[in-house]
Amino acid sequence: MGLKQPPPDPPHSNGKVITLQGTKNLIDAAKAAGVTKFILQSSLLTNAVEMGQKENPNFKFLNIFGGVLDHKLAAERYLRASGMTWTIVRPGGLMNEPASEVAEVLVAALDQTTADDKVVEIVSSPSAPVLTTDQCFVSL
Repeated sequence: MGLKQPPPDPPHSNGKVITLQGTKNLIDAAKAAGVTKFILQSSLLTNAVEMGQKENPNFKFLNIFGGVLDHKLAAERYLRASGMTWTIVRPGGLMNEPASEVAEVLVAALDQTTADDKVVEIVSSPSAPVLTTDQCFVSL
């Protein structure tokens, strides 16, 4: 079964405006306000094409809706080029994990210099070691 072309975005929804332009606006506003560190929640598989995963079924499924992962990657690149210190958190596959665990990593990144200018991918796996938020950034 092949994936078909997605239907156009509904008139009230524009993924590029929300995902890319909205993030750019937030980064610009933060910079203008003198913010020096920006933490961005993105998505797992955002860089799938760069990692040779363009044919990954999960990437295709997630990106079929207006190219949302492509827009997220463009927003990540904009942040990296902003001159601010940044951390990008890419959660994915967290069906059984509460959003509060992702939030803990996002908040911890604010105070951890080991998180500066790094991408952190958070996945759920029964075989993965459980790390404290302090440990999340050290091995990157």
